[in-house]
Amino acid sequence: MTKTFEIKGTVSWIRREKNSINGNPRWTVCIYVNGHFLPNYAKTATDAMIGYECSSYWVDKEKTFLAHFTKGGNLILDRIVGE
Repeated sequence: MTKTFEIKGTVSWIRREKNSINGNPRWTVCIYVNGHFLPNYAKTATDAMIGYECSSYWVDKEKTFLAHFTKGGNLILDRIVGE
């Protein structure tokens, strides 16, 4: 079981990545938190609903995400909180 935590910050930019093997969309998101960019770019979870919720309208807006780190140290966004 992975430990999830909340990230609340402003989305600086968002970039579309290759689809998952099942054809679901993936995104890379850069998040600005408390005056600093997160050291890792966040990616949306594979085959998760958040891939369909991502939008360029998020740029410069504050969002709250549930996220976790993989064993390899990658930051994964699991879902949006409160939307």
